[in-house]
Amino acid sequence: MLLTIQVSDAFRVPSVFLSDTETQREAREEALLLGAFVQQHVQTQRSSEDIRALRAKADADLAALKTAKDAAMAALQQEVAAAEAALATK
Repeated sequence: MLLTIQVSDAFRVPSVFLSDTETQREAREEALLLGAFVQQHVQTQRSSEDIRALRAKADADLAALKTAKDAAMAALQQEVAAAEAALATK
């Protein structure tokens, strides 16, 4: 099978891919399989890191919302207590 890929001009093609001998065929196949495995692993790691970062941001956003809600509830409770005290003195 013939495989054609495009790379940038600056990319240095590993020597295992430059040899066109039949004996190097197995080495080229191994290099392609290993490269694909490493690339998949790297993508999985990046995805996991992205998910961790999203979870951390969501947790921080939820904590900030809870803090704001708690502060608003405390202020409302103080207003209710002040209103009840004002009514009790009348």
